[in-house]
Formats: sequence, structure tokens, C-alpha cells
Amino acid sequence: MVSEEVGWRKPNIKIFEETLRRLDVTAEETIYVGDSPLEDIKGAKAVGMKTVFVPSQFYSFENLHESQQKPDIVMNDTKELYDKLPIFLK
Repeated sequence: MVSEEVGWRKPNIKIFEETLRRLDVTAEETIYVGDSPLEDIKGAKAVGMKTVFVPSQFYSFENLHESQQKPDIVMNDTKELYDKLPIFLK
């Protein structure tokens, strides 16, 4: 979903709530994977989603540490998602 469609930008919870509504799922059923500690992790956690932080060319582990955000899982890259997904399903 693009913020321009709904008029809200991350980390505003309204964009996450609208995404959940459009997908017809609850936050508890959702895993949000993102690279921005404040826009992605903070916003998704605020609505109750499980979160995965993956560093990118824009945000590093240092940025995550400095932000003091606490994702449910931290990964080195998205390839790890398949291996760690069962952790969320328990």
C-alpha cells in the first residue's frame, strides 16, 4: 500500500490499520518485515503486528540500536525469513 492512497505515512498507525482492513486480517495474524526502525517497526508494533527487522542500504543494525525499537526478530537478510517463520507460528 502506498501512503498517497490513504493519506497517511508510516509510522502513523492509520496506514497499518487500513492495510489490515483491506487484507481482512487482524494484527495478530500479521508479520511485518521492514528496514526502518521508526517507520516500519514502531508503526507495525503500535497496532499489534509481529515485526521483523532486516537491515538495508538505508538502515543498519546501528540505526536499530539507536532507535531503541524492539522488533520480535532481527535478521541479516530476508533469506532467513523462511527458516525463522516457524518461530512466529507457535
